[in-house]
Amino acid sequence: MHLVSGLLFFSLSMTSLGVHAQTAPGAPASAPQYAGISGVLQPALASVRHAVETARPDKWKISNSLEDETIKNIHSIEHDMDATLPQLLSAADTRPVLLSHVLPATRNVDALYNVLLRVAATAKVAAPNEQTAMLEDAVAQLQEAKRVLEDRVREQAAAEEKRVNDLQVSLKASQDALAKAQADAAAATAKSGKKKSAKSSRRK
Repeated sequence: MHLVSGLLFFSLSMTSLGVHAQTAPGAPASAPQYAGISGVLQPALASVRHAVETARPDKWKISNSLEDETIKNIHSIEHDMDATLPQLLSAADTRPVLLSHVLPATRNVDALYNVLLRVAATAKVAAPNEQTAMLEDAVAQLQEAKRVLEDRVREQAAAEEKRVNDLQVSLKASQDALAKAQADAAAATAKSGKKKSAKSSRRK
């Protein structure tokens, strides 16, 4: 009975300490806090939109097939910015600390950047200087925004890995402490039993 009561008290104490550590005022956050990624991307996306809306590949000195491909790429960029990317950014902004919410948006931006690169490369050899400059500026801005997001993702991944490792260490420490308490209680019970047995033998 004393053994069961002691183990129950120890278990409840460990649980209480765990809850207190999680909720105590001033306790460090388990992961860094981040603002939404829309703020990082919006200036670059505005530049991209202006550049592709200004581009006139039908007036460039390129073959019909390359013109069709460039127009298709521009439409793909516009469709992504109008229909797909806003939903991904909204999801990422809702939980910016969760990689599962942020990564779909960053992957989409990577794909958008690659398509924009193809348009800008074509413009560089065939478009008027003004349109080429706009597209190259849009590429540079989106590249910088991508770099900021990639740095954030790496930082978040490292923070998440550390949080998981810390939890594993804490759990093992709790398990080891509980195992020691159980062993100590069992040893105390065995010792008490031997004393009682010795007393009983002497009485006989």
